[in-house]
Amino acid sequence: MLGAYKATPIRKLETEAFIPPIDLYLDSLAARFQRRLDDSGQAQEIRRACDAITWRTQGRRGRRKTRGSTPATLRQKWARKWEKEATEWLNRGKPVPVTQVAPPASRRLVLAQWEQRWNNTRKPGDEDQEPAKSRLALHSQLQKAESAVITQIRTGCIGFLQFLQRMRVPSAPAAQCRCGQGPENAKHIAIHCALEDDRRSLLYAGGFLDYHWLTNTPEGCKKLSKWFIQSGRLGQFSLASQLLYPA
Repeated sequence: MLGAYKATPIRKLETEAFIPPIDLYLDSLAARFQRRLDDSGQAQEIRRACDAITWRTQGRRGRRKTRGSTPATLRQKWARKWEKEATEWLNRGKPVPVTQVAPPASRRLVLAQWEQRWNNTRKPGDEDQEPAKSRLALHSQLQKAESAVITQIRTGCIGFLQFLQRMRVPSAPAAQCRCGQGPENAKHIAIHCALEDDRRSLLYAGGFLDYHWLTNTPEGCKKLSKWFIQSGRLGQFSLASQLLYPA
């Protein structure tokens, strides 16, 4: 969907597309189902029926056992715990009773769980990669090819020598750019590569060359994606260059 390389970490793709991890999404469905079951009264009816069957079965055997947790009660406890933890994260240490969390808030609870997980596994260089809906605005005005380029640039998994060499592609034995001034990656090409000196003025905005602006604003992403596609340094976008920007 994003036009990214298969080697791109899923964690980065999830944040770029603002799509929560599948396990958190499925957990939210299970918690919502348990809530509906409890609110409808069906869960209580099911428990009463199970209790009656258990009582009769134990009576026939001539002995009585202390009834432990059943799958139904365990699911109920899990659903309440899931919602409680997400609600506490939403309120940043100000716990709110689970009973005050309305069903429409389930989406927010998923995002809260996702944000909590992301912060617990934060890595150096993740400053601009945290889950945020604003990320979608970077791609909203882009064509498919342009969006794919921005995804590859922002995730660092793009068809330049530094990435290809890390993936042990035979045709990329070294990460050094042809200009000899540093490793070939998106930032080097846009800011430092001597081979692009004649074209670099196209990336300026307000008299400045700001890579953070180019990769973190809708206007910058539009300008940067077009610049890279037209550069010819990404062969996979050669047809897109002809179709999107005819001479």
